[in-house]
Amino acid sequence: MVKLILSALLLISLANASELTEQIRNIIGAKTYKVQEKVIKIIFKNENAYYKNGRIDIAKLTEKLKSSGLLNVYLKSPMQLEVTFKSNANPLLFLKNLKDSLRDTGYGFFTTKRAKRVGDGLELVISLKSESVIDPEIFAKELEKRGMFINEIQRLSLTEWRYDIDSSEAKIIAKTVKSSQTVSLKKPLEDYWIEIWDNPSAISIKSNPHDVWHPYVVFYDSELHITGKFIQNSKMKEAKLQIPPSTQYIKISDFYSLSNIKRGLSIHLYP
Repeated sequence: MVKLILSALLLISLANASELTEQIRNIIGAKTYKVQEKVIKIIFKNENAYYKNGRIDIAKLTEKLKSSGLLNVYLKSPMQLEVTFKSNANPLLFLKNLKDSLRDTGYGFFTTKRAKRVGDGLELVISLKSESVIDPEIFAKELEKRGMFINEIQRLSLTEWRYDIDSSEAKIIAKTVKSSQTVSLKKPLEDYWIEIWDNPSAISIKSNPHDVWHPYVVFYDSELHITGKFIQNSKMKEAKLQIPPSTQYIKISDFYSLSNIKRGLSIHLYP
């Protein structure tokens, strides 16, 4: 029995080592890997340290590659990059979280070249001009905040990369508000996102007396399908809205500009 357990652990360790080695090769390129193979084996001799919850910890792995001089994200001059992102689920959640993660990594401006459904997921190809490639360490951390994880990174060339992302547990970064709760929302830097769980019946939204709010409110289900909306291009001080069934997220904004609600909003959820 002991021998069987030891053999199983050895097989798991070898499988992890093989998977980790392949991921390192895909990230830094086969040529660099071949030249630095001996050094890489020394640096990553404890392969299991680069796994978390049964998957490769991309953030930790790429941080080590960068600090060891094996991965340089900076380019000699601005270049046109093409990056492909492939998800396995929740296309709408994936798309929003991907864009938000890119923005927070410093890549908010890009052109979408292609987008298509692949099974239950989505494949998106973007193009952008930059002095650096997407930093996989920072990008992985931003994705993880949103319940998404990088399965694999492939460096096809200096300017062409491919990311395979697990989006099966994707979620929106939103402020959770419960029924009967009143919350004051501070000056918005972007649209407000509210998450609800206990099936409130209605929401009341009030603007500051010194602001001029033109309501732009959209209700979404857990996969970001729209369940309802309320949009007005005329000013209002307060709106009490029924919350459609199956709603989990509420986006609140201004029809014209967030500067119109620079003093924030107050919301209340009714049971």
